[in-house]
Amino acid sequence: SIPLASANDWLKINAGQQALIRVAYTPAMTKRLHGAIRECSLSTVDRAAVLLDAYALAKAGAAPVEAVVELLKAYDNEANSVVWDAIAGVLNGLNTIMEGIGGNVYNGECSFKTFASKIVKSAFDKVGWEEKATDGHPEKLLRSTIIGLLDVFCADDQQIVKEAKAKFDAHWTDPSALSADYKGTVYKLVLKNTEDASAYES
Repeated sequence: SIPLASANDWLKINAGQQALIRVAYTPAMTKRLHGAIRECSLSTVDRAAVLLDAYALAKAGAAPVEAVVELLKAYDNEANSVVWDAIAGVLNGLNTIMEGIGGNVYNGECSFKTFASKIVKSAFDKVGWEEKATDGHPEKLLRSTIIGLLDVFCADDQQIVKEAKAKFDAHWTDPSALSADYKGTVYKLVLKNTEDASAYES
């Protein structure tokens, strides 16, 4: 038993991921970590590890999937490419699980798909399609990771689809209009939103 001074204090086991173990936090411990994740008080590797541990335990049946979804809410301010790589893996994994369940759990008004779409859309609104002059390698990786989720989680967002279609149309005469980093995503967004067979032939 480790005493904590206040409700905002938290404890991260296996800090820095020095040991090859999974950590199963109690719900109370996880809730305490939410603030540290949101404020980035935890290191990059530890923010990613908390989520990946929770997901691994849920896949193994040792923790509820709902706990992973609740934990994902703490990453709403995340802007690190390494952590977003973990988020992307978890979102895609959960999507496969929830799709198998189907029904309103997967695709209803308060479904996982709606929840995941909000997370991805919020992150995309921050990074956008275009590379910035100040971008370094981490920023480019972050943008590529987030855009890579759009065709799975935001294919119904008409603004995103409109922008993807504009890039798709433009790149036939101007290849620079569509970055190779997310060409596949743009193609999928367009094809998921067209009834024109000629788009497939292109």
